Amino acid sequence: MLQLSICIPSYNTTAFIDKCLPSYVDKRIFHLVEIFLVNDGSTDPTTLIKLQEYETKYPFLFKIINKENGGHGSCINITIPLAKGRYYKVIDGDDYVDTEAFVAFVHHLKNINTDIVTHSYTNIYTDQAPINTSALKKPTKNEVMHSLETVILNYQFLSLATLTFKTKLLQEIHLTVLEKTFYEDAEYSLYPLASATSITHFDLFLYQYYQGSGLNQSTNINSLKNRINEQIKVFFKLLDFYETKTASLSPNIKSFILKEVRKSFKVILRIFLKFTRKDWKARELKAFINQIKAKSLNFYHIISRDKILKIARLLNYFGYQLLLPFTYKKALRPLFKYQSKK
Repeated sequence: MLQLSICIPSYNTTAFIDKCLPSYVDKRIFHLVEIFLVNDGSTDPTTLIKLQEYETKYPFLFKIINKENGGHGSCINITIPLAKGRYYKVIDGDDYVDTEAFVAFVHHLKNINTDIVTHSYTNIYTDQAPINTSALKKPTKNEVMHSLETVILNYQFLSLATLTFKTKLLQEIHLTVLEKTFYEDAEYSLYPLASATSITHFDLFLYQYYQGSGLNQSTNINSLKNRINEQIKVFFKLLDFYETKTASLSPNIKSFILKEVRKSFKVILRIFLKFTRKDWKARELKAFINQIKAKSLNFYHIISRDKILKIARLLNYFGYQLLLPFTYKKALRPLFKYQSKK
């Protein structure tokens, strides 16, 4: 029985394919895993050629899906309905897995029936040693099914690098995320929480999260500034989800979702701080805050306690950078740490 379906979005990932795909190749899991290689309209023909090489060599493991470019979210949307594994996972095309941890993880899946499965991951750098990272604030009982309500607040974050969902759950809620935009992984990570009831953690450093992609990464500050409208678009989707889908949820789950929506807001606010005097976005920032007020007065009152926002308001959203030359690195770094780079 297939235990795991994996979606690997691939757009011009030629340089990473020979590091990524071999990490899944192990005869101990061939009969348990299917991997969708989604060629998302790559303009580099070598990407498709390389993907075909692996599909030809391992047809029982890899399945290519060719499609027009629709972004990371479109790859998720197209593969969830196709997935036949009991569980579903997304792994970016420039990341890979620790093979031994991956094999252990897949076999662990045979023995559980939880809605959400989490694991640890490793940040991979080009200029420093790898750093192992856990989503948990403190260790919890490993390999045991917990009520989501009882343990959710022990999670610092939930992200692509830590999450695996029961496929049936995603299909039943008809999960879809934004297409042709970045940062939609926040939607993917949060929406299932409204329907899930159980969670299991495995202390395996499975996901190898490549942080050394340079200026093209979407968490690079220049990219974040250029794509701030996409951040805002995703934020309002998350805010709408919080406002419309969480009323009946338990207090802890609702609190966790609110924390993640606030985190999204804080990222956007601090991106605004990085615009220089030459390209200040004061009017845009003020319009963003007013839009929040119009959509959710409750959330508007919550964010009104943010110290940086208070300073921006004090200066009528102009010149606030002059008072915050040292705030950015301290305040922003931990918020970006867990964002997907896609």
